[in-house]
Amino acid sequence: MIALAFLAFLNPGTAHTQAAVVPLMVEEVKNWNGLWTGTLSYLDYTSGEMVTLDLNGNCYLDGNKLVLDYVINEWGKVYNQHYVYKIQNGTVYKGGAWDLTEKTMSDDGALRFVIIQEGRDGNERKPCVFRVTFTYEGNTLSVTKEVKFKEETNFFLRNEYRLQRVGN
Repeated sequence: MIALAFLAFLNPGTAHTQAAVVPLMVEEVKNWNGLWTGTLSYLDYTSGEMVTLDLNGNCYLDGNKLVLDYVINEWGKVYNQHYVYKIQNGTVYKGGAWDLTEKTMSDDGALRFVIIQEGRDGNERKPCVFRVTFTYEGNTLSVTKEVKFKEETNFFLRNEYRLQRVGN
């Protein structure tokens, strides 16, 4: 146990200790249902610049799956993005199980949770750790993905969806 605490101190971004995190339940994201509008900002690896695009989105539950659908107009081309996060027995799945590292929920329904998973990213598909933070508060929702390449010590912003609910 002391060794795990020491490892977490040395490298908090990749420590996988979750004993104190309360599992995520699909009922906790039911208020996210609805139409959303906002922006996607992403790091273009080719230019090294952040790009921001307008989008419209739909968020809904399909059984135990949180579905996020986006329509993005990027300089005259329309792109559809479809993300499905299965929430089962307190664990989030999308291309495998993700580690839930943080979760906070307030009495008014505001929810923030953080999940991490190892993967590959970048034009060269280098090994990395992904950290995704979901933040919901009333009429705002953000999904932020950060990346830390294996040879790096810090996470950096890869992309962020910032959404406002359409209608109330």
